[in-house]
Amino acid sequence: MKSFKLSRFVSTILYLSSGPKSVTSQLEESLEMYPQDALSCYATTAPQKEIICPQDRMTYCVKEFMNSSRRECGSTREFPNDVWDVKEPGGLCVYRKCSATCQNETRSFIGRDGLINSRTSVCCEKTLCNDGFSYERGKAVILFQICVLVAILIIEL
Repeated sequence: MKSFKLSRFVSTILYLSSGPKSVTSQLEESLEMYPQDALSCYATTAPQKEIICPQDRMTYCVKEFMNSSRRECGSTREFPNDVWDVKEPGGLCVYRKCSATCQNETRSFIGRDGLINSRTSVCCEKTLCNDGFSYERGKAVILFQICVLVAILIIEL
């Protein structure tokens, strides 16, 4: 990580010392930070809501969501970038990003209103996999499909 920051610092110094450059050469320099095989993730803070992950964060697409109300979503000091996602069933307070590390987990904490809130992190390693499909709902869908398949097999017998 330090070598990446050092190389970025050196390239910035070279850029500033070399005078004005064409748009093409500026683009070529910025592409060095985004390898061709980089992971693409949905990102809450990106203008188009998608981003090609920078080299130091191209391992996981992460989706974090919590059980807060629409009014509280994004208004807390701890999670100011959360957004209310109406595409999620019933709406959900989410934050999506690229990350170098991730762990599927649920953390509980006491919110501003004194109620216990939970925040779940879901990690995935495929391009644009942190969209509207959560880990818990994914398990429920797979379990439902298995039950339907078993029921069909039983009826067939």
